[in-house]
Amino acid sequence: MDNFDVKLDIEPKDNYGKARQAIIRAMEAISKLSPVEQDRLARELLTAEKYNLLISFLQRR
Repeated sequence: MDNFDVKLDIEPKDNYGKARQAIIRAMEAISKLSPVEQDRLARELLTAEKYNLLISFLQRR
């Protein structure tokens, strides 16, 4: 549990507010990464998205 902080948080009830809050948190987290880590994360996400597109394409056939 040393790698976690306990925080009191307020979460929006609507899906738009939840998505907006998640994106803002993601942007804050990414800004804390080094340029090398940012590049690595971008490559991982792009690879995962390409994989998902391929699976989606194959399922349509």
